[in-house]
Amino acid sequence: MVYARSDEISRSPLACAVVAGRYRRGLLRRFPYSIYYLVEGDAILVVGLFHTARRPATTAATPEDRAGRGPDQA
Repeated sequence: MVYARSDEISRSPLACAVVAGRYRRGLLRRFPYSIYYLVEGDAILVVGLFHTARRPATTAATPEDRAGRGPDQA
């Protein structure tokens, strides 16, 4: 499922919704995961893959808020 969604994102990176600043979120169809990424020119930078049903505060925080935190600090 992740591979299928990543292929869709690579073909059409601007199709997913902007959720925080320049960050975009692509939702996986079958599983409760979301991919957060940036479009930088011709490159796509994946900044996170999150289970959307766990730790709502983690997924609600902006990617800038999560930057530099380890898994125990999220």
